[in-house]
Amino acid sequence: MGRDMNKYLCFIFILVTLSGCLASEKMGRPDIYSSIRRILIVPVEPPPLTMTPAIFDAWPASSADVHLGSLYPPTAAGSLFIISGIVAIARLSKYDNLRAKALTTLDEWYASDQSWIPTHVLCHESANLISSSRSYEIIVRQELYTPSSLKSREVTWTMENWYAPLRKWYNREEPALSPEEYKQKDIDAVLEVGIINYELITGNILSIQVFTKLINVATGIVEARDRCYSQINVGPPYELFKNQGHQFKKIFKEVGGNLLECNLKKIGLIPQP
Repeated sequence: MGRDMNKYLCFIFILVTLSGCLASEKMGRPDIYSSIRRILIVPVEPPPLTMTPAIFDAWPASSADVHLGSLYPPTAAGSLFIISGIVAIARLSKYDNLRAKALTTLDEWYASDQSWIPTHVLCHESANLISSSRSYEIIVRQELYTPSSLKSREVTWTMENWYAPLRKWYNREEPALSPEEYKQKDIDAVLEVGIINYELITGNILSIQVFTKLINVATGIVEARDRCYSQINVGPPYELFKNQGHQFKKIFKEVGGNLLECNLKKIGLIPQP
């Protein structure tokens, strides 16, 4: 009964997070897309992959083929860590000895050539999808945009310290970055790409929500926005992170690509048949 209630509460929380406090979707006007020549795609700093301690408790006794490394010294609330190159977050009391030896800070990790950043993956997928139907010149920005209200990077039960700043970014009618800078570079539009609800639920369900916003550089206003959500059964989590997380990264790219296509069609950036 207790386990069923926990699942129920988790489901209700997800529904509330998905539906509440988010701006309505907006489709771009056709004339906006016909006037674009050069578009910049900007990755928003992603939340870490949220995982539960139960996932680790179910792993084989010998887990040498999955690499765990700590990003921060342990705190009362939990810890950020790296699992096969992927930034994740959980309460890892079982791994206090590992967490006490912080490898680097999150910013340093993202700046390294070893990091795998989900919103970078989505930005490059966006470029591929857009170039297949539009003749734009496409530039993918490598530097992450971090919402100014994202201050706390600890693990909490609701993860609102991460999700609330991302919802605030999505709801803003102003662009994340100064349009003036891009006017000088002959950029006509900026596509901002972010994710939320990025977690492994009840062990083997991967949950992802992808956000996109299109900004008109000439006016500095949000012309279009949309979000698409998916849950997929990914099987035993331990298998996902073997071989440098190859299976997890493959699934994320496929699911994220499908959600992006959904987003870009709904806002009109990819013409629908």
